[in-house]
Amino acid sequence: MIRTLIGLAFLLLLAACSAPPEYDLVIRNGVIYNGSGSAPYRGDLAIDGDTITAIGPVVGGSGQLEVDADGLAVAPGFINMLSWATDSLIEDGRSQGNIRQGITLEIFGEGTSMGPLNEAMKQDMLSRQGDINYNISWTKLSEFLEHLVQRGISFTWNNKSYKRDSHLWNSKNGVPYNSWPSRYPCSSRRRQNRAL
Repeated sequence: MIRTLIGLAFLLLLAACSAPPEYDLVIRNGVIYNGSGSAPYRGDLAIDGDTITAIGPVVGGSGQLEVDADGLAVAPGFINMLSWATDSLIEDGRSQGNIRQGITLEIFGEGTSMGPLNEAMKQDMLSRQGDINYNISWTKLSEFLEHLVQRGISFTWNNKSYKRDSHLWNSKNGVPYNSWPSRYPCSSRRRQNRAL
């Protein structure tokens, strides 16, 4: 019994002497909005790699990098589900207007998509350009995303795009953007579009 108590005391002493955990990054003193809708609270957040490993009022241990977020909000990245930033991203690939608002994922293409494009669509897009003018050197959506990478966009792999039935049909049939018939596409046309 005494040996067991001595062994337990030794293990507790050893645990108390061990170094606190070290993280890649610790954000301290921020107002944490965890995305659940619950009330925000002041606290710390620790990250290893791309994973949040500790969060709470006080995170023990240290980070290889520590950021004092006193007076700042700490929140998960926001998703812009209806992004019209395609032109502005061509002009300024740093995406400062979105990043400074906490947006980390852009979803394009609610109205139109930057690909696939036929020549009529390209001419229609060129004629509609306003303050931001650019050449349209791509045809496929993947080529547009690669164009953004070449322009220096900061988070291309966090961009996605819808492709509407009307856009696919127009692209395939050499029609400009606004020439989609008012009726809903029939099932055979929808099957053809899925193949695209």
